[in-house]
Amino acid sequence: IAFDTNTLFGKNSVQGGNLQRLICGDCQLNGTLPDKIAVQFPMHYIVLRNRGGPGLTGSIPSSFEKLTASRTLSLVLSGNQLIGTIPSFLGAMTRLQSIELNDNLFNGTIPSEIAELPALAHLQLHGNPDLVGDLNAMFCDTGIYERFEVLSADCGSNSSSNSGGSRVTCDCCTSCGD
Repeated sequence: IAFDTNTLFGKNSVQGGNLQRLICGDCQLNGTLPDKIAVQFPMHYIVLRNRGGPGLTGSIPSSFEKLTASRTLSLVLSGNQLIGTIPSFLGAMTRLQSIELNDNLFNGTIPSEIAELPALAHLQLHGNPDLVGDLNAMFCDTGIYERFEVLSADCGSNSSSNSGGSRVTCDCCTSCGD
């Protein structure tokens, strides 16, 4: 199902058990990230990218851990107002090729488990000013970064919400947000 460039609000329901792609690539999203999406459908692609609306709120639901055994290839939740820490269980979603969590309100330490994803080639974490982490140790120093098409984080000089420079270190990022 593709809902690109739509304004969705209210209670939306999708029936059936064979949904493999949920794509809302440039939508005006509003409300909390539904907990049941991951439980009902073992999707290949979850793309809930907000453009212009208030955005989805809350944290990444714990039910998304059930996607670890699925064939999920892409998790795109960018441009929302998601909060909390990035869950370490994302590192168990071994088929993930793309994670886009940029332009949200995530905080805490970037989980090192993400570096263990064998197919990951696209990781966007920029636009989360309260994230911290050493991507040098996770990706740059190990040579893993060589397989990345996109590796971005707030590793620029103005990325910290408090004075003192960057809170994410990354010498191999393809893009450093500020």
